[in-house]
Amino acid sequence: MVKTINSIPADLQRSCGLSIRPREDYLQLSKEDKAIYDIAIHGIAGISGCVHEGDYLLNIGCGISGLSQLSNAVGTSGKVVGVDICPKDIQIAKEIIKNLDLGNVEVYFANACDLYEGDSEIYDTVIISEVLHTLPTKYASAVLDDASKLCKTNLYVSALASDLQDIILGEAEESRFGESWKKEFFVKEAAFYSGKEIVSEIQSRGFSTEIYTIPLNQVFPISRFNDSAYLHHIFAKKIVLDIII
Repeated sequence: MVKTINSIPADLQRSCGLSIRPREDYLQLSKEDKAIYDIAIHGIAGISGCVHEGDYLLNIGCGISGLSQLSNAVGTSGKVVGVDICPKDIQIAKEIIKNLDLGNVEVYFANACDLYEGDSEIYDTVIISEVLHTLPTKYASAVLDDASKLCKTNLYVSALASDLQDIILGEAEESRFGESWKKEFFVKEAAFYSGKEIVSEIQSRGFSTEIYTIPLNQVFPISRFNDSAYLHHIFAKKIVLDIII
């Protein structure tokens, strides 16, 4: 297992939340409406070819999306472990797991910057979807450090290939991100990895990479993303060195 937490560390309280946000009234929905909502948000982009039947999989920053898709991908012989620092997401993810009877999926409240312990289990595949570009570099680097230690073979990362600053400053004005998103924070904590830097950071930790880049408007058809914004799908494999004695 990975290390879990009981509360959000103070220095990260303003650094969580740029993800698919759950409906605030989810837990009050009828069983029928929950079923519709669960299926509507189940997708997670770009994982084909990365996840295999029987995989022991870790989804860092799991939120509430991709639960059923990943469950189906690893099959009954595999297991999905999701971690997220947003307690609301974890609460709703557990409800979705129960509603959809996803017996091979578990989710935990955890800090992605501090997951690894000396006796932690190692995962066939680690997914970090739309997390790294939302964190200042010191936190994103810590996430990659632990992910590389926890990953046996495959690492999948989706991240913005473009400069995040303009998008973040726009998002900071939107009430759906709550009090945690303030312009002042992102002006002070302006050191974010670019898409190229994320790729370089992955490679520096002993992975080979294949990169597929698509326009962000194809993923999120929202007008605030201009035509120059792109999303990287980064498929990485841990490099195993043959040692000849």
